Amino acid sequence: MGYCPQLSQPLLRGMRDTMTSPQGQVSELQRFFLDHYGMGQQPTVTGEFDAATEALVLRFQEEQGIELVGAVGPRTRTAIARACASGDLGATEGTAGGGSGGGVAPGAGNGATRPSIVVIMTDDQDDMGSMTVMTKTKQLLADQGVTFVNSFVEFPLCCVSRASFLTGQYAHNHGVMGNTPDEDGGYARFMATEDNTIPVWLENAGYATALIGKYLNGYGDGKVVPAAHVPPGWSEWQGLPEEFGTYNYFSFGVNRNGVLERFGPVDYQTDVLAQRAADYIGSVPIDKPLFLWLAPIAPHFGGDGDDAWGGPFPAPRHEGALSTLALPQPPNFNEADVSDKPAFMRQLPLMSEGAIATLAQSFRNRRETLLAVDDMVETVVRALQDSGRLENTFVVFTSDNGFSQGEHRRPEGKRVVYEESIRVPLVIRGPGVPKGAVRTQLVNNVDLPATIVDAAGITAGRTFDGKSLLPLVSDEAAPWRSALLIEGTDSPLPRVDWESRYEAVRTTDYLFADHVATGESELYDLRSDAHQIRNGSDDPSYATVTIALRSALGNLRSCAGTSCWFAGSLVAPTCTMTADRNIITTGETARIAWSSTHALTVLDQDGRSSTASGSVAVAPTQTTSYSYRFTNSVGSTTCRQTISVKASGLTGSGLSVENRNVLAKALGYTGEFGDGAYMAWLSEGYRASVWDTLTARLLANAGDSEQEIYALFPSLDPNHPLACGTKSKRDRIAHELGFAGMFGVIDAQGVRVTDGEFPAWRDADPARRSVFDAACARPGKLTTP
Repeated sequence: MGYCPQLSQPLLRGMRDTMTSPQGQVSELQRFFLDHYGMGQQPTVTGEFDAATEALVLRFQEEQGIELVGAVGPRTRTAIARACASGDLGATEGTAGGGSGGGVAPGAGNGATRPSIVVIMTDDQDDMGSMTVMTKTKQLLADQGVTFVNSFVEFPLCCVSRASFLTGQYAHNHGVMGNTPDEDGGYARFMATEDNTIPVWLENAGYATALIGKYLNGYGDGKVVPAAHVPPGWSEWQGLPEEFGTYNYFSFGVNRNGVLERFGPVDYQTDVLAQRAADYIGSVPIDKPLFLWLAPIAPHFGGDGDDAWGGPFPAPRHEGALSTLALPQPPNFNEADVSDKPAFMRQLPLMSEGAIATLAQSFRNRRETLLAVDDMVETVVRALQDSGRLENTFVVFTSDNGFSQGEHRRPEGKRVVYEESIRVPLVIRGPGVPKGAVRTQLVNNVDLPATIVDAAGITAGRTFDGKSLLPLVSDEAAPWRSALLIEGTDSPLPRVDWESRYEAVRTTDYLFADHVATGESELYDLRSDAHQIRNGSDDPSYATVTIALRSALGNLRSCAGTSCWFAGSLVAPTCTMTADRNIITTGETARIAWSSTHALTVLDQDGRSSTASGSVAVAPTQTTSYSYRFTNSVGSTTCRQTISVKASGLTGSGLSVENRNVLAKALGYTGEFGDGAYMAWLSEGYRASVWDTLTARLLANAGDSEQEIYALFPSLDPNHPLACGTKSKRDRIAHELGFAGMFGVIDAQGVRVTDGEFPAWRDADPARRSVFDAACARPGKLTTP
């Protein structure tokens, strides 16, 4: 049983009792109960409380011991989802549904209505196996939440990535492009806009906010930024100033709300931060939601107080714990042939045996530092549990960027476009989050701020370049992006040039990088080359793919807001187009239509050509064969198709006025055939095409009576017994109303629309739906399927 008791029988009966309004309409709150607990109806949503619903809400609050706040609508709906659909909540007598992950969004629970949010962010932790040593994190977070196995950072460098986390924007939008001022980065560059960040928005909305650990590179260096400086938006500030050893695992300083606190050679930084986090969680009143960013430096290189830049150093209790752990040597380790890589990579020598031995010890040290982070996760979860917050807290575990450990001859470092640098762990547990789930979609760190704002139910002060992960958490089939932008700087070893920047696009199957300064490019087919060994950018067999990825990158490299969301097709277009009206009135012009995501060039038999997007006009003939070429972001497909566009001259001529009225009413027209508004109504959308199709078929069958019309078109008969919801009825109406040619169209993604997607087909055009619904809704025809 979950933290919220299942809905009671009386409450469910009360839910049913509120559904008896004459209009059959219910509120958004009622709709949630219907959907989630299987009431078996699909009412229209009004989005308003009526008196019955108000009473229901009061009963719900009393029974569940929570308080619902905010306007009715999606937030109210998901508040109840969080309260009543967690983890292992199962169905009981009188209910249907339940199960894990019933809903994820701004919620209610014990204590504060709004959820608390804790983000634990490590420094330089790759997602190439590092999580395997963190058994407590697996048990407490991954097994209790969702793991994102394709999680990336948009710019694999500490300061830039953290600025993206605070703003929800790509580097080219927030302006921090490096770790130091000489590479257009560092905390000093960020300070000018840090009054418009996540902690500021959350604090203004009533959250208690805290930073415990590392902030941005350059913070508190004692030169540009004083060590005592406290950034805006933080109710509790416990930052690690660089002047006093940000990267020291021992002997470091903490700026606590403007007062410097010093720790000595026996104080292990990760443990100190963990205990500070637990103390903070326990100090915030339970009725106040909190946001905590907990940022240890592990497994980053660092000092021990004497060695200013060595290590990393594990906690004394973990020294040697992984002494037998072997250094992974994947196929790209100390890569033998880098002749197809960019020039800065070709400068790297092969690593010697001694260098590899040193790297192996560094690798084990890095993993051992994560054991203390594993303990930190346990400490935080226990503190949340002890304070009564755990069930209403989102806990996020991630890193600011990955790290190379011998791959592609790189003994250390990040920055670059390769998987070891850009791929980071991401795990989320929280109210309504399904347990032990995995998501394979492409996500990145600019999605996290949007997720936090969504979970908290607040308003952001910036336009986000990412999207909330909560819909994807709730539904693994939720529509999602098909490509991600990656930005960065090339960093040869030894470091000689930070200025060569790259822009890249990462899809499920490919990575394409454009090295801006040198004009070099890289393309990796991740389906067959997951370790990015073979650069296919000059391979003719990948020419079409390269064009597609270049086009996608062109859309993303300077994107902002919604333009950063790429969900377009990355496959060649399909040869399919159709005339919107195959029978038209003499003197009219038909249009050939196709997916709006494709550009089209049409060549008719006279050599006439037209390039457009969406549709192209064609003159009526008996039968015309068109050659045409579809072009999208992947490339072009040329084909030839015969399309019949026929001029009929039919506007009802040949039918009696009585039967013209029969047809008009069958198509949903409420007036008389001869009134002044009829022709305007008929010309809308697909109605004229349907009208001409019907009249042509009637005339061809010599039908000119109401009985003959119903015999030819049974679905127009008011006494027809079949229900509109059945497949046979849908097929018959689609065919009889002239939509048979549209019923099997290929959509924008090249997927054939089948009966299962009938509503999408029906709703693709408002006029099409009105015609279909008019035929379905003829009096006396509808019965329960």
